[in-house]
Amino acid sequence: MSTLDSVLDDVMRLSLAERIALLEILNKRLIEDRRDEISSEIKEATTLYTSGKL
Repeated sequence: MSTLDSVLDDVMRLSLAERIALLEILNKRLIEDRRDEISSEIKEATTLYTSGKL
């Protein structure tokens, strides 16, 4: 398992353009993950509301 420090060391070996691309990819994936999390929370709240538990 990689530690954060070793991952950062590997990233710093990339060229500047590769690091920028990596940052953009990570940002997009984080946005996607957050959208999924919000969607899941909405579904759960809707279920609770329709069942009268909220």
